[in-house]
Amino acid sequence: LDTRCGGPTLNKEQELWLIKKSIPLFDPKKPGWIYESQVTDFAKAYNLLGQIPIVLKAEDMIDYSILKSIYSSN
Repeated sequence: LDTRCGGPTLNKEQELWLIKKSIPLFDPKKPGWIYESQVTDFAKAYNLLGQIPIVLKAEDMIDYSILKSIYSSN
């Protein structure tokens, strides 16, 4: 199981569900790119459903450093 998607804390079905739900959050024009508002809205919805205890700050959930490096070199 991929550590970026919960790793050993999730079973295969949970990880697949999470990946499928996350796909619409990605921008097809910038492969690999995900927008801060989408992540925070997703987290807020999960918090309201009681699935996660708190909503983290965006900078605690998203690391753009690799993507920024890739897109700035093109």
